[in-house]
Amino acid sequence: MTTLQLQNIAPPYTFVSLGTYNHRLEKYEESTLFPINTTITLNSGKFPLTDYKDLHEHSNQTHCIGHKTVKIIGFTNSCMEGQLNKYGNGNIIVEEVVPVNP
Repeated sequence: MTTLQLQNIAPPYTFVSLGTYNHRLEKYEESTLFPINTTITLNSGKFPLTDYKDLHEHSNQTHCIGHKTVKIIGFTNSCMEGQLNKYGNGNIIVEEVVPVNP
């Protein structure tokens, strides 16, 4: 799981990777999906988000960010429609979608 912080609140939406949060150490560590401080652009997928129904587990939606297909598994209020970066920088938590071999 990689946390991405919203940088640009108008299209094209850009994010900076904060890395993977280690709850035990209470800090971000390097991510294999997007290295820390990498700037990436949302290429496709719904954004801003509306509510919990936009999470992958409820919608099966995927997003293309930095030419990788990811699923959003969490986000802050500041990533919601009409509230972009209103309560601080918006964050989304993503995981890479791994293709299933037939």
